[in-house]
Amino acid sequence: MSLLRCAMVAWAVCAVWTTDDRAQLWADEPGLWADAVAQAPAKPRPLMNLAKQYVIDGDVAAADAAYRQAMALASATGRSQDERIHGVGLAATNLALLRCRAGDRLGALAITTAALKHRPVSTTLAEVHSWLELQRLSCS
Repeated sequence: MSLLRCAMVAWAVCAVWTTDDRAQLWADEPGLWADAVAQAPAKPRPLMNLAKQYVIDGDVAAADAAYRQAMALASATGRSQDERIHGVGLAATNLALLRCRAGDRLGALAITTAALKHRPVSTTLAEVHSWLELQRLSCS
């Protein structure tokens, strides 16, 4: 067999092996988002998706930490206006709803109030803040 054929066979074997590893990762949602965060640690979107997965899995403390980290990344210097609006807005909205679900309306309001200081403001965040203000005793 020629050297070129050997190289092509070796490349094909490596490609199949790597593809199989990635396919297994895509089959596991928590693993997928943890890997996405590891691949792009400065991006807020993978963290927000990982936080959502933590919520689904019932790990509220991990979700809270991931949403807060995503908000910090989204508001960092150098982010585009779109990243700031959507990153801060979505992370703050989800974090506030997480607090609300735990029965902490005032904590949820504190999160949205602080996030509304970022300019420009996400309309979703503003709507959730208004809804929280209308709630008198609880978030139900």
